[in-house]
Amino acid sequence: MRKNTFEEKLREEFISILYELAKVVLSVEDINNLCGKLDSLYNSNLEFETGSELFLSKGNGYKFRHYYSDILNVFIDINNNRPNKGDVENIIQNIDTILSNELCETNSKKEIKKLYDHLSLEASRLTYNVYGMNYTTSN
Repeated sequence: MRKNTFEEKLREEFISILYELAKVVLSVEDINNLCGKLDSLYNSNLEFETGSELFLSKGNGYKFRHYYSDILNVFIDINNNRPNKGDVENIIQNIDTILSNELCETNSKKEIKKLYDHLSLEASRLTYNVYGMNYTTSN
């Protein structure tokens, strides 16, 4: 089943944001910028070119939700290409900073909290699969 083009664009934007978050522990300015991007994403307040049409997402009833599979694929890619693509821990630390930043005004705190939980879960699973299985099989 083919995803609609708009959903694909939102998922691409989400993945792009994850890679931005992975690069380094970000400055306050970068955090505020990414806070705005996440808010726009989760509130579906974006516009994209889809072929020859401009698609405005606001008010169309679509609610973006992140996919575990996108998170896992990004995490695996980052782990396989360190340090060039950053670090998974940077993503989690930067999302935590976004959540605790009082200057980051967003209507998406609930969604970002859920994202933080999902990122932490996937990071734990990846760590266990990479290191935990080796530890348990060698001892």
